[in-house]
Parts: sequence; structure tokens; C-alpha cells
Amino acid sequence: MRKRILGTVLAAGALVLAGCGGGSDSKESSGPVEITFSHWALTAPPFGTFTKIMDDFNASQSKYVIKAINAPYEGYHDTIFTQIGAGKGPTIAGVEESEFGRAVEAGLTTDLTDKVDVPSDGLVAYDKTLFDGDKRMGVVFTASPYQMLVNRPALDKLGLKVPTTYDEFLATAKAATKGKDNFGFAFRHTSSDTTGWFVDLTNWLYGSGGSWTDESGKPTLDSPEAVATVKRMKTFIDDKIIPVGADAPTYRRAFGEGKIPMVIEALPLAGIMAAQTPALAEGLEVHPLPFGSDQYLNIYHAAFVNKNASDEEKKGAEAFLSYMLTDDVQQKMLDTMGGALGATDAPFSSATDTSSPWLKDFSQTAGAVNETPVGAESEFAAFRQILLDQVEKIFAGQVSAEDGLAEAQKQAVELLDK
Repeated sequence: MRKRILGTVLAAGALVLAGCGGGSDSKESSGPVEITFSHWALTAPPFGTFTKIMDDFNASQSKYVIKAINAPYEGYHDTIFTQIGAGKGPTIAGVEESEFGRAVEAGLTTDLTDKVDVPSDGLVAYDKTLFDGDKRMGVVFTASPYQMLVNRPALDKLGLKVPTTYDEFLATAKAATKGKDNFGFAFRHTSSDTTGWFVDLTNWLYGSGGSWTDESGKPTLDSPEAVATVKRMKTFIDDKIIPVGADAPTYRRAFGEGKIPMVIEALPLAGIMAAQTPALAEGLEVHPLPFGSDQYLNIYHAAFVNKNASDEEKKGAEAFLSYMLTDDVQQKMLDTMGGALGATDAPFSSATDTSSPWLKDFSQTAGAVNETPVGAESEFAAFRQILLDQVEKIFAGQVSAEDGLAEAQKQAVELLDK
């Protein structure tokens, strides 16, 4: 498995990341050792404030200097993995949880066991997945929990209340759909955005108490919860309760303008939209998903150390990650990153309540569920595509939800049994 995945990564083609130097062949310097941290959003909200954490680390000691490498999201993971597979790449790579397993399988990561100081308690459950056997291969960087965002003035104008059940949600969304420009809700539903489409499907399924695999890793794509989820979303499409065909930037703008009163989005995005539309900030609220379960999607980002880094670079990376995981820095990240969570279950402080009042009623719960289905970690992209291929046919009316998801289940079982 490891050789096959690494071969796929290397075949992706090398796209050079500016600022990424070699690891083990870097020259000795009389100055501080330079280490780099790559991500696709380190210079933009909400992660842009993380560079201040880097500055604080640099000011706290003189042995290491950490620098941010911001790269385009499109193709980011293949680019990073190709770089590392070729003996180069950043010292520390920030990756989505769905890609972390691929990095480990490809042998791109460094063993961090007993080399990074991690909190003795309070770590989020996702941290347990960052091991290869008993070896720690990464740490939690951030997390983006998904909740229902409400434009309260838009609902108030229509005389509608925030829904707490699916029936209320459907009725409210229908009542808010008026004419050609006003819709009750919106979600991604086309093959042009497979990542977002899967996320939105998963939000509805998790919110209903379902999952894409069971605890043993067996696919459950044709479960009653999955069938009901797809049927519910198809109703919103068929009845044009959503702006059919609209992409995420379009409907998010409509949400800010009050033309769509409800969306399900990652909390960090709420801060971005509020910053872009000051009027929205005054009436923006965060509410639990209205699907009947306390489960919600929480997409994590992990950080791992490049296997090619020199010994000194690895020590610097370990020092920075240890610094990042201290209680004070975790709280600072929580309070300045606009809704992005950290590696612990610490709550937002009063500082966040003041700067981002829409977050005041949100708290992490045991209902948080990872995006990557158990058992599909190293085959996630193929697993996701199998599901979306069938859901696309269901939404188009070509097959029933039952038949389409039964076919997806069959293919997913064959994929994970290889």
C-alpha cells in the first residue's frame, strides 16, 4: 500500500513551492536554524493571525526562526507530497485530515513520539488518529466545526423563527423562498465542487446521526440515515428551495445580503463573511444543525514534520509544535482565529465573545465527528467519488436513492476490501 500511494503522489507532477528548501542537504549556518510551515491560508483570515504566533515564537528564543509558506489550495496536497517524495518540501506541513493518512502511508512523515510536548489532558479526540501504531506522526493544527449560520434580520423580516427540527427547517426554508432571488437555504450540489459537495452531504448525514462507515470501518452508504439524507436534499433541489446551480461564493454573498437566511458553514467562514459584510455581523448567529442529532462535522487540519528535514530542522520543528500546543498559545489561537478551533477542548474566552459575538453560544461537544470515514483514510478520494457519482444520478432522477446508494455501497465495499 505504501509504495502504491507514494508512486501516485510522485506521478502528480512537481509544482515548486516558493520558499521550500531541501531538508537533509541544507547547509549549516552560524545564525538561527530556519524552519518553514506550509499551509494554503496562512496569510488570509482566519488563519492569517497564526503568523503572529510564529512571530511570538521567534521572539521567545534565538535558536530557530520559523517562516510561513502560503500556497494555493488547488493541488496543494499533491504538490507538498510530491516535494517531500522528491527529497524537498517544507519543514512542517499543515494538511487536511483526509490527506494526513495518505502522507503517513507514503512514508513522508517523521516520528514525533516523545519529541513534542503535548497536553496531558483536554486534547480533542481526533488527536488519537495521528498515530501509526504507537508512533505519533503528527499533531492537531486547527479544526473547523460546521454549524447552522443564521442571518437573524432576514428571518425576522419574514416573521420566521430559527428551526430546531427538520420539519421546522423545511417549513422555514419553504416560507423564505420567494420569487427568483430569495431562497430558504443553499448547499453545494454539483460535480464542479466535489470537496464541498461531500462536506455538505456529510453535514446533513452526521446531523441526522448517521455515518458513512461503521466503527469497524465497513461502509454504510446505503443505511436508512443515508437514504433519508439524500432524499431530503433532493427535495430541496426539486422544489427549488435552494438556488439550483449556484456555487458557494454566489450563495454566500446572497446570505450576507439577506436573500438566503440560513446556511451550514464552517465557523471560521462566518468570521470572513462578517468582515466582508458589516451589516451581517450585527445579526449573525450560530445554531446547532436542525436534523435531530447532536453530531456535527468538524474538519481537522494536522501538522507533520517532513522526513527530509535535517536533524536541527527537526528539533526546531518539534520546538515550535511544542510551543504551539502550550495552554497559553492554544487559547491565543482560539481567540484570534475567528472560529477555528485548536488542539484542545478549551472554550472561547470573553475576548472572542467581544470580537466575534456570534461565537458566544458555541461550545465543543462530544458530538464532533471527523470528516474522514473510519476505514477509508487511505482511499478517501476514491471513496468520496464513488458516493458522489451515485448521488449525482439520484439528484438527476436517473436512479432512486435506494438503488443508487446500494450501488455505491457495493463499490465502496470492493474498494476497501482490496
